[in-house]
Amino acid sequence: MPTPRILIVYFSETGHTRAAAKTLAGLLDADLESIETAHLGHGFWAWLMRGFAALRGAMPTIVEPRHAAADYDMVVLATPVWAGHISSPMRTYAHSQHAAFKTVAHLLTLGGSGAANAFVDLQHECEKAPLARCAITDRDRKAGKEAEMLAAFAGKIREMVENGGEEKVQLAA
Repeated sequence: MPTPRILIVYFSETGHTRAAAKTLAGLLDADLESIETAHLGHGFWAWLMRGFAALRGAMPTIVEPRHAAADYDMVVLATPVWAGHISSPMRTYAHSQHAAFKTVAHLLTLGGSGAANAFVDLQHECEKAPLARCAITDRDRKAGKEAEMLAAFAGKIREMVENGGEEKVQLAA
């Protein structure tokens, strides 16, 4: 059986999502794709406008991806959470590429809350449920839990891809 091909697509401004995506790519021997967009600016007003764009479901223009999602058995979408929603560049990517996704998994990085809404956003844009998902908060990162969480997430992804997306349920005797 050939090794499943996995692509990790991420958007990151502060570097937290990028670091998590790179770690996960190393654990899964996956290809990595960074979503590129126009410079979003710095400072309070730029931050406020990014949050507003995420709230209203804006889809900014992004650079054409280098990797074709259809060439992969699974695409892992990694994004920060902005104002309780996925980042607008990730929304653009997921919306434009969803037809090519065979299976997906979702990875969020966030300050503290908003994961539930962001997972709903990703599922909506992908038009399919994820086989695995993980949310890493700033508190998790500062407590040194990120590596453990990513290792568990990688294990779940590997298991799900190798089983063709079917979770094996074991009944107690």
